[in-house]
Amino acid sequence: MLRQSHDAVAMAGRLALEANLALDGTVKGTPSGMTGDFANIARKGLSLLDGDLPLPVALLRESALIQNRTWMRAFLARTGAKIAPHGKTPMSPALAQMQMQDGAWGVTAATAQQAAIFAAFGIRRIILANRLVGRENIRVVIGLLEQHLDLDLWCLVDSADGARILADAVRAHGKLARPLRVLIEIGAFGARTGVRDGKGALVLARDIEALHPWLALSGVEAYEGVFGGHAPDTRTALARQMVEEVATFAHVAAGEGLFADGTILMTAGGTEFFDLAAQVLSRGIAGREVIPVIRSGCYVTHDHLSFAKMFERMVARDSSLAEIGTGLTPALEVWAAVPSQPEPGLAFATMGKRDVSYDIEMPLPVHWFRPERDRAPQPVPPGVSVTRLNDQHAFLHVPHPSPFELGDLIGFGVSHVCTTFDKWRSVLLVDDEYRVTGAIRTYF
Repeated sequence: MLRQSHDAVAMAGRLALEANLALDGTVKGTPSGMTGDFANIARKGLSLLDGDLPLPVALLRESALIQNRTWMRAFLARTGAKIAPHGKTPMSPALAQMQMQDGAWGVTAATAQQAAIFAAFGIRRIILANRLVGRENIRVVIGLLEQHLDLDLWCLVDSADGARILADAVRAHGKLARPLRVLIEIGAFGARTGVRDGKGALVLARDIEALHPWLALSGVEAYEGVFGGHAPDTRTALARQMVEEVATFAHVAAGEGLFADGTILMTAGGTEFFDLAAQVLSRGIAGREVIPVIRSGCYVTHDHLSFAKMFERMVARDSSLAEIGTGLTPALEVWAAVPSQPEPGLAFATMGKRDVSYDIEMPLPVHWFRPERDRAPQPVPPGVSVTRLNDQHAFLHVPHPSPFELGDLIGFGVSHVCTTFDKWRSVLLVDDEYRVTGAIRTYF
């Protein structure tokens, strides 16, 4: 609790400085004539439905953010797990602050630079869920630990060579007050990074023990969302098997005395299987303090497509999750206008690859608003879909005759919020009437 309080105070101070940063027409999604900063945009009286915003524009519905945050708090209380949400999803310290206010244990980063950003904003528990390689990256992390004596940071290793590289760097630096904390990553054959099985993880753990006092083996990590291409039931079985292997390794390694003194960290649980991770990792290890940490970065914004399907499967695996509030709901939308309908069955929207994700599925047309006619957005009529994207245009398949008129607005849901956020320097917050209530900055 003291750590969370410290983090919240530090973040509040840094975000207060961020609030004074310029937010004007040079930032995509901000009206060209506006001058101001992140702090005062809510006072400008801007509204999507009144035509005040340039298109395309990315929006976050505040009511959906609140619903998702409330659901996750209840999930964590129910399971006993902690969360260090993956900050790479929005790369937004403002959203990270919301999550810390909800009781998040820490934040997960994917790169040394991301870790430095979150440390600069006052986060003092960071999981660098990647192997730390490259002279500059290692220098950055060692520098963070030297600069912030209260920073707890863990990085991953999956080979003896990787461990020795880190140990040599810490030894050469010679100024750290304590060893560098590392977690062994357990992966799967044919999948992403990580030691391929628990047996290999034990061999690596013994190698790390020999590198004392430069490294401290502080736990074990896995990312179980690496089984794409399999049917959902098979993917679930493989994910469960991986998380079980994490737990088994941790018990054996603890029995051999391979972990450093102090708390053992066991962490897994991306957006698709954080329920399985929380269930398995929360079992604990007799005689040792264990912190089970899930890392879903997308729960706070959710989406209309891929994550929505994942959540449906999660509730199907454990029907008791349906008892927790009203579930997760999409918060992120990208809005565009209809500029052209050049032939029957074809319309365009002013939104393309530079504005919205397309790496998993095409965006989903969800809302439809006609200025001068509608008081509120309406559902998009049946038969409308995005077939492909150019840099700045979305190709829409529409019924004939088309329901749209030039200038109509369409709100799109996304599949994969990570690769939508990285296309925006600022994302506007809106209420349920699409009035602007604030803005968050991203750091991609």
